Amino acid sequence: MKKSKKFALLTGAVVGATAIAAHVMKKKAEKTTYEADLIEPIEKRKMGFYEKYGKRILDIACATAAIVVFSPLYLGVAALVKLKLGSPVLFTQDRPGLIGKDGKETVFKMYKFRTMTDERDENGELLPDDVRLTKFGKWLRNTSLDELPEAFNILNGTMSVIGPRPQLVRDMTFMTKEQRARHTAKPGLSGLAQVNGRNGISWEEKLEWDRKYIQNVSFAGDVKIIFDTVKKAFIKQEGITQDDMATAEDFGDYLLRMGKVAEVEYEAKQKQAKSILDGSETLESENIKKVLVVASVVSFIEWFNKENLEYLKNNLNCEVHVACNFDYMDDTDETRTREYIAKLKKEGFILHNIHFARNPWGKDNISAYKQLKTIINKNRFMLIHCHTPTVSIMTRLAARDARKNGSVVMYTCHGFHFHNASSKKNWMIYYPVEKFCSRFCDYIITINKEDYNRAKTFHAPNVRYIPGVGVDINKIKNTSVEKDIYKESIGVPSKAVMILSVGEMIERKNHEVIIRALGKIKNPNIYYVICGKGPLKDHLKKIACEVGVADKVIFLGFRQDIPELCNTADISAFPSKIEGLGLAGIEAMAAGVPLVSSNVHGILDYVIDGETGYACDPDDVEGFAKAIDRLASDSKLRESMKTKCIEAVKPFELNNALRVMWDIYDEILR
Repeated sequence: MKKSKKFALLTGAVVGATAIAAHVMKKKAEKTTYEADLIEPIEKRKMGFYEKYGKRILDIACATAAIVVFSPLYLGVAALVKLKLGSPVLFTQDRPGLIGKDGKETVFKMYKFRTMTDERDENGELLPDDVRLTKFGKWLRNTSLDELPEAFNILNGTMSVIGPRPQLVRDMTFMTKEQRARHTAKPGLSGLAQVNGRNGISWEEKLEWDRKYIQNVSFAGDVKIIFDTVKKAFIKQEGITQDDMATAEDFGDYLLRMGKVAEVEYEAKQKQAKSILDGSETLESENIKKVLVVASVVSFIEWFNKENLEYLKNNLNCEVHVACNFDYMDDTDETRTREYIAKLKKEGFILHNIHFARNPWGKDNISAYKQLKTIINKNRFMLIHCHTPTVSIMTRLAARDARKNGSVVMYTCHGFHFHNASSKKNWMIYYPVEKFCSRFCDYIITINKEDYNRAKTFHAPNVRYIPGVGVDINKIKNTSVEKDIYKESIGVPSKAVMILSVGEMIERKNHEVIIRALGKIKNPNIYYVICGKGPLKDHLKKIACEVGVADKVIFLGFRQDIPELCNTADISAFPSKIEGLGLAGIEAMAAGVPLVSSNVHGILDYVIDGETGYACDPDDVEGFAKAIDRLASDSKLRESMKTKCIEAVKPFELNNALRVMWDIYDEILR
């Protein structure tokens, strides 16, 4: 056999063996790699051909060559570590790596030679780093010999030869989304930051070098960094320690020292990192009560659960996790809601951004269910409290194992889709589903009496009634406005009769029936004001044009002056086809404004037909037209209903509703 042929066969065998070894190591590494699911996802970055395909080939070649060529050095360093520091020779640490499919970092085990002793104090706690870091350990770090085992990380695919240096998980939690973009590239043995100052530069400078690297990943750039690394590490011997510290300063410690992060946020971020690393085991050992609150969208948390979250955290000392779609802003004021999200983060709430689809059959709900189940299984929640129909079904099913292990599952029903006035179709679809899922929860909380009586026939052992989520009645009642001036400020003539509806423009809220009723009345002195956002805005405008009242219907969008608008209105319209209770109706009545409403479901808990306004069938255009005409044409009638409106909604005052809910929390968590 010719030498060239032998060489080719030998080369092929080496390449094949290396590829197999790399594949086996990669599969093994996948078993110890997990997702940092307690952190918000970031956008993925499009990779070029070299980074996507060529870089891995370079990594395997370099790692294999290093392991083979430097095997005597590996053995020598290992022997010295064993002699001077004892066992184990290798040090493993969880580090954040490349982001996964859902935009969250994966956490892998990084290998290094030990550089510290395992000395502990009389309480069994490890001594400070500067005490445990020996001269030999410092030498290993200065020469970067402690990094040699990372070649195996490169071979198993968790690291690359060149890339942003993997920092600690507790560093990651302090990074902004822009800074975390460094994790859109595989972490490296060395990178631009390491050849441009290493730990002699500030954290901001390091992260800026990482940003520059991911913007221009290339073969030529990687080769240059490799040569620069050899020169810096082995010729100049620039170590990783800072002048006055045994090890490099953590990012969070740096931010705290520089006054760039508050103490409360610092503690919250440290706790978040601990949760990512240790999951339920560490938290359980510290006897921390963990609560998960789940809803479809962030607006539901902001509007209906804000006080509950604060009570759980501040009064019951719980670690509170919130899972919902934090990106959906179509039904809220985006600026205000983003400020609320920032406030939650700053105060230490742990947020899980899950893109639940509002449509039960939405394909996003498959991945959302898997994500939710992972969160539940990783954490031993004492209480899992879910809201909104589709999400509550998913949560109760995802929490079946957790419930067997002691978690209490609670479902607050904000209005069953089947009720005394709903269609047979709703009963056929939703009733059996809700009754079946009641097997998988310990508490059902209802906010109206019809639902309460029906839920008592289900399988949940505890069924409770609360008077809604609460309305600050005194704030609304005591709000003072100049009605004529306020009307004109929103486009309503000062002497016109103003009808107000507050609610998302969706089919369930049924604004269309009021517009059609106005078309029948044809009173030029009646104006209809709609506050809210939603997908049916254009449809409602079209209906208003068709019935000839386009100039009498005013769309104000999302508003933050609801108390003022309630006190400006002459009539409130609340024609929902289904409503668990209806805060908008209660808010209007708290201002003494008579209500023209549908006669269904939770609305009947506070509307008294003929005394606080008039209640009609949701599709009765003629009935709504007569009710509006009667109230609009008789100011004395409206005034006579004022006192009864205020009296009817007193049971729904904010503190009353919250106290009932908080008593249930106390029952479970104290």
